[in-house]
Amino acid sequence: MEEGYRPFAERKRMTRLGEAVTKALRHARRPLIDDHDLWGILLKIYEHRSVSYLRGSVPTPSTLTRVRDVLKSERIISRDQDYARVWRVNEVPDVQADEAVCLIDEGTCISSKCYAEIQSHGPKTSYLYVTVATNDQWRKLISGQVVSDASYAQRQRRHHPAIVRARDIDIFQTKSFPRTTRLKSSFVRITEIGETFLDMLEHPERCGGMSHVLMFCETCGDLSNANRKAN
Repeated sequence: MEEGYRPFAERKRMTRLGEAVTKALRHARRPLIDDHDLWGILLKIYEHRSVSYLRGSVPTPSTLTRVRDVLKSERIISRDQDYARVWRVNEVPDVQADEAVCLIDEGTCISSKCYAEIQSHGPKTSYLYVTVATNDQWRKLISGQVVSDASYAQRQRRHHPAIVRARDIDIFQTKSFPRTTRLKSSFVRITEIGETFLDMLEHPERCGGMSHVLMFCETCGDLSNANRKAN
């Protein structure tokens, strides 16, 4: 039904629901979302009945579509510049490439600060080196996060384009996804220190060559000895 011919009560209901979803997006502070995220927000709103005049006990596919249309028309969300079928939450500040790739895909991580440091001593490059999980590993990582089995709201695996936020992306897929930790006040997931050194030794070309790896390891050893003597 065209918006102009939709009953006033229906338009009012969708406006209120859109306002509730917008409030939830502001609270979440996530600059990038997809339909699965919107569906999860709708489920919580229906569960808590936090909006008046909701129809039924759960949202429907048409509810998702109409709320999304409201958010688009009000410029709350818009298509992301780098990822298809992903929405930018316009009221939330955008992120740089390292945060974007981790936010988009749970099975993506980047090097730890030590690895980033060794890259800075090697040849200057615009590349962002990321490690991604296999599809089987990714399914394990998202287990417990799935809010619907329906095709219109499933958690989809997002694949990274060649360039994200003006950074060239270099992707490495590993058979065993490394242990990671999330940086404070950031969406970035980094490899733990042991995984970082193993990655450097196995792929020295990604951090300036073996000479830079050995130099960095020697520097870390000197710092470790100094710290032990100071203590």
